[in-house]
Parts: sequence; C-alpha cells; structure tokens
Amino acid sequence: MYGYLMIFAAAFPLAPLLALIVNLLYLRLGDAKRLMWKTRRPIVQIAKGIGIWQKLMYFINAVAVISNGFLIAFTSDFGKEIGERYGQDGRLWLLVVFE
Repeated sequence: MYGYLMIFAAAFPLAPLLALIVNLLYLRLGDAKRLMWKTRRPIVQIAKGIGIWQKLMYFINAVAVISNGFLIAFTSDFGKEIGERYGQDGRLWLLVVFE
C-alpha cells in the first residue's frame, strides 16, 4: 500500500487519508482478534537495520518523485498552463526543476 500511496499521491491526494482510515478499521476489526487470541509474541532478535527493505524504500521513493513529477507536469492545470506559455519544452523544464 505504501508504494501505491507514494507513486500516485499527486493523482489522488485523499488516498493517504483513506488508507489511514482503512488500516485503522482493519486493525480494529480484522487483526484485533487474531493478535489477541491466535498468535503468540515473537521471540526477540537483535537486528542491525531493516536490511534489503531500506533499499526498496529508497527505490519506491525515487520512482514516486519521478512519477509525481510527470503527473504534475503533464496532467495538472499548472502543467497545462506552462505548456500553453512555453510549449512542451516548458513542461519538461518544469519536470526538471521539480526533480
């Protein structure tokens, strides 16, 4: 869910709020019984970090910045305004400046 929220945040700005509500409801209704009655506490293990997940998070964030930049530059009203004034080159410069 994190990847979808980050990559398409410019397309649907209410998505993080809806995801928070859905996750809170799921935690309360779906996972509460399982966490309380059907699972045991895991054995603690010391770790130096989150491992490969750190690199994946960086990658998702980089893709999200590029994706949101393209969405803003080529589909938003601001991008269309820049495109009317300066043409496609203006939109590409907007994308470069945004990045």
